[in-house]
Amino acid sequence: MAGAGRSILQVLEPPEGGVPRTVMWLAPGLLRRGWDVQVATRPESSIRAGLEAGGVPVHLLPIAPGARGGVGAIGALRSLDRRGGFDLVHAHSSWAGAAARIALPAAHRIVYSPHCFAFVGGFSRAQRAIAWSTEQALVARTHRFALTGAWEADVARRLLRGTRGRVRLLPGSPPPLAGMPADPALREFAGGAPLAGFVAALRPQKDPLALVRAAASLAAAGRLPGKIAIVGNGPLRDEVARAIEHAGIGDRVRLFAFAGESEPYLRALDLVVLPSLWEAYPLLLLEAFACGTPVLATAVGGVAEMLEDGRAGGLIAPGDPPALAEALVSALLDAEARAAWARAGSERLIAHHGVERMLDAAEALYEDMLRTSRNRAPDAR
Repeated sequence: MAGAGRSILQVLEPPEGGVPRTVMWLAPGLLRRGWDVQVATRPESSIRAGLEAGGVPVHLLPIAPGARGGVGAIGALRSLDRRGGFDLVHAHSSWAGAAARIALPAAHRIVYSPHCFAFVGGFSRAQRAIAWSTEQALVARTHRFALTGAWEADVARRLLRGTRGRVRLLPGSPPPLAGMPADPALREFAGGAPLAGFVAALRPQKDPLALVRAAASLAAAGRLPGKIAIVGNGPLRDEVARAIEHAGIGDRVRLFAFAGESEPYLRALDLVVLPSLWEAYPLLLLEAFACGTPVLATAVGGVAEMLEDGRAGGLIAPGDPPALAEALVSALLDAEARAAWARAGSERLIAHHGVERMLDAAEALYEDMLRTSRNRAPDAR
């Protein structure tokens, strides 16, 4: 247990993906640095066992999208906070951020990381308007916005009134590499041919079907210079499998279930392809940088910033399978360009990211919040 004044609750909603994987390294790292850190998340969280193994207490709460999940999370968070008396609360993702800021007193102790504001996502106009209204209403309940890069910080300052002076940067980080070998199933599938791959959740945001359509058009024209591995789980899995079967390209494009860590899959690939329709700063790209795997991704959100406008990876427009197809051919045929992207990605990772850099920034943010709040009375609800 840390000394008084250094307790922090990390709250998150997504059970899998980049958000929980970020907390997986943030929370134990803070614990090692002397913070009393605890995590509140959903019962099905993919990081529950890992956190507990690292000595981080985990509280299972009904934090889930939808009105029912929101109401349940608010009550559960209030109860947990009364018992824990946390000095600081760091909420990750839109749903957890809304629940924590609505539920908890003393807004001067709350920091929020949206990991991509919901109002910039690929939802309907009405849904984006509701998301923006919610975020705007909760600015006053947010002492600090901990954002991953310049693009997200610019979104906050331009589109949410009252955020100036509240924004701080908290650079993301891939998990430390474990030295895992290349996934043998992917390498066997490649059979010596160049292998491009998608490694992400199979959901509409990531648009895996765009990659299937691009590969199908190239295969039909006899122009696909390699093979494609789609690695992931999620709601679009059956649709992706049907699309591959319908196009008759199962010998060139194969679907693999994601199990465990990204490192073995990334090490097996000659090119990572991320055709997302919206993103903030996808953790997958940082993981690819760490593994030395070149990247081809859509220029959405902070991706162009991460790829340094094409120096550290290829950039294409979102929702454009023909453009993706042409970029895929070019990248798979140009080993020198891929090697240059990989080198630049590694350089960016060293210069801007890393677990210790993330922990340093988090500690500086938290300690500044504690200093500025010591002479303030808790705000009334």
